Amino acid sequence: SYLRTTTEKPFLILCDINMPVMSGIQLRRHIHDDDYLRRKSIPFVFYTTSASEQAIQDAYQMSVQGFFVKEHDPVKIRALVRTLVDYWQHCKHPNQ
Repeated sequence: SYLRTTTEKPFLILCDINMPVMSGIQLRRHIHDDDYLRRKSIPFVFYTTSASEQAIQDAYQMSVQGFFVKEHDPVKIRALVRTLVDYWQHCKHPNQ
């Protein structure tokens, strides 16, 4: 409901698959199946420890923009997040 009511314009959703209330796959499906939310064109990237073949297939069937496995090394985590943020801050899409 936050994405439907906020006046903020998030430029990226970085999501885990394992979340307490609904899974990341369920969240992506909810956004993907909702015309209003889909038209917001917010890039959706998974960043998770759950990199099963099924999870990857499910994610890309819903047109995610990326799927990355969490690293344990803080330097690698910082580098990946910086790369993702830099890319999407410079990418043009209808939500801007």
